[in-house]
Amino acid sequence: MHRTAVVPTHRAAWWGSSFILHAFLAGCGGDVRTSTDVGGVDSDASAWVDAGSHDEAATDARLDAGPADPCRTANGVRLCDGPCPTLARDQCRGVGCQPLNERVSGVPTGVGVCVPDLPVPIRHCGRCLDGDVCANVSGEGTICVPEALCERLHALGLASSCRYADFTPYDGRPVAVARGAECPRYACGPGCGGIRCADVVSVCSGRSASHGYGYCFASLLPTPCDPSKPLPRACAGDACIAWASGIPGDTTALAYGTCDYQFEECSNPDRRLVCTMQ
Repeated sequence: MHRTAVVPTHRAAWWGSSFILHAFLAGCGGDVRTSTDVGGVDSDASAWVDAGSHDEAATDARLDAGPADPCRTANGVRLCDGPCPTLARDQCRGVGCQPLNERVSGVPTGVGVCVPDLPVPIRHCGRCLDGDVCANVSGEGTICVPEALCERLHALGLASSCRYADFTPYDGRPVAVARGAECPRYACGPGCGGIRCADVVSVCSGRSASHGYGYCFASLLPTPCDPSKPLPRACAGDACIAWASGIPGDTTALAYGTCDYQFEECSNPDRRLVCTMQ
């Protein structure tokens, strides 16, 4: 029988380098994608660092525009199609420009993102690095992206693909920072100094515009689960923990749940989280 409750968790989190993550994945596999296995389209690792270099004039123009370019974030992530320039294959290598889909319906929004510009490894929403937000990217799912990307989309009136890291709708407000009494038990985040996610395989995630704190979640080779469905055998003895999306009828967040051994915390309520135990 399944029991369902709301839950925070104080699972310790990611502090290791990307080298450790990549080496671990090489031996075990997982859903965290590296620069050399991008959909099997282009295995050249340089595709992630020199996207657009084959069109030097266009690249120079975009670099000159800098952060003022409405179709390029300050850290170099390019929007494409719709109101932004279309990027040819040699301008956006690897999987190329992928459409951004509406966060609930999955309908294309009319604008895309150059996926190889995104930081690697690609992470699924629910285990984002602290401060990141999420976007529904065709072919990738709902993944973690820099907050600056959704800021640009919001300025263009095209942010319906975006969510905060706790799956609430992105509305253009910056990610908040909770302080002092605003931080509940076991919370983490830059303003909640009592808890630090210090384990190599977990990460502090979940801050949004309305909630300036997150919790520690498994980030390296987690066992995926959906708290609304029977749990996988690998989740036995653990809890399946997911964010509640905050949108009526939207079950996307549940599909991004993960098994976590801190099931004893399921009795400590936080309505942002859903917890199911076997």
